[in-house]
Amino acid sequence: MSAQETLNKDIITFNTIEKNEKTILFSKQTTSNSINYVLNVKNKTSKDFNKCTWVSRLTKKELEYFAVTLLKINERETIETNFITLKFKNEKIHVYFKNTKCTSEHKTHYFQKSCNRELSFIVQQNQIKELATALTKDNEQDILVNH
Repeated sequence: MSAQETLNKDIITFNTIEKNEKTILFSKQTTSNSINYVLNVKNKTSKDFNKCTWVSRLTKKELEYFAVTLLKINERETIETNFITLKFKNEKIHVYFKNTKCTSEHKTHYFQKSCNRELSFIVQQNQIKELATALTKDNEQDILVNH
């Protein structure tokens, strides 16, 4: 791999089932000297919602923590860190990524205020294991390749 080359690999894509439905894509970005994980999210445009887009970078440690915590969190439990909050209620995990803002550069109000919505989405009970497994599996492949 040359010094400037960047390889992108999709890890998992899924759609949320919520009032403001979103498409979630986790991918891995590899350069000659680093590995980053990228979270790309887009919501569907509707009469109630403008189309928002979020892009967030996660370290390997953050991705690993997210995947493990998805499996370990209990019903009615809230787990909060400096980059994420997870709330498990009604058989769904509400995920709130901190320090993320909509990057679509659209306006939200009559007075032309820029959209600055933070990223949040819901992971259904039947999506938890598949998501955690995909994220963990990719992380384990990195360990095997790099050691």
